[in-house]
Amino acid sequence: MMRRGVRQFGRKLPPQQMTNRGVAAAGTIDKDRGKGYLPPTVTITGDTKLTIVGVDLEIYPAPGETDDALFIWLPEERVLFSGDNFYHAFPNLYAIRGTGYRNVLNWSTSVARMATFEPDHLVGGHTSPLSGRELATIALREYSEAIRTVYDQTIRGINLGKGPDLIAHEVKLAANAVDKPYLIEFYGSVSHAVRAIYSGLLGWYDGNPVALNRLHPGVEAEKVARLAGGIKKLERKTRAAMKAGDFQWALELADHLKWLGKAERESAREIKIAALRALAAREYNAPNRNYYLSYANELESGQLDGVWF
Repeated sequence: MMRRGVRQFGRKLPPQQMTNRGVAAAGTIDKDRGKGYLPPTVTITGDTKLTIVGVDLEIYPAPGETDDALFIWLPEERVLFSGDNFYHAFPNLYAIRGTGYRNVLNWSTSVARMATFEPDHLVGGHTSPLSGRELATIALREYSEAIRTVYDQTIRGINLGKGPDLIAHEVKLAANAVDKPYLIEFYGSVSHAVRAIYSGLLGWYDGNPVALNRLHPGVEAEKVARLAGGIKKLERKTRAAMKAGDFQWALELADHLKWLGKAERESAREIKIAALRALAAREYNAPNRNYYLSYANELESGQLDGVWF
């Protein structure tokens, strides 16, 4: 998870490749993590009202990105602090660094509850605040609805017997939602969310018996090479896919090629580096882009070998 987290956030990318972490600048400083930590003296187990140095505040449990998430309401100022359950991007319902299942229904419900407060100011855990009661309330409602519609569409696909890859290609946000600044897939990804929901509810098995005992990747690669007309033809087809701009297909073919010999392994490494950088160049989602580039750099520097590539 640590290795994958470094890639997702682009922590080791050179300055010319750094852009953004999704909801934070690429160059944020986090070497002081943990300094000044004070252990809690009050445990919040339910809706709680407090007055601290003359400021009235209300604390509400709001499971979402994490089970222990909460939001804070300042009733006099009508300010709502949402924590990481709301920010200006489609939510990261699944993080590619690796996470346990984030309960999507709970997340949607928590944001819907925030909307009932109709705040004058909405302050997310990341990105800029939203001011204006109507704007903030609509944003929270649409955020909750977007999460819920991804869940509902995924469930419909599951009930039709579809697997996660097919459902991930089919689920879409509503046309009037995709261009909202707080629903653009710059941090979270709808397709990643679909796969996470599927796995979280049903586990890894997609119901197709072909997946019960799949071939070893090396054996499958040999059979694919024979279908292509031999190893050399498979390599030529992989390079042709790169030349045609079919970078995802080239990447997938290279994953077969790497099993077929030392020379082919080096060809696969070269192709994967180029394909990953080409995919990164046209990728809008920040974690995806960072991961593509980080992985390509690791391949180029020789950090990845064996099962890692």
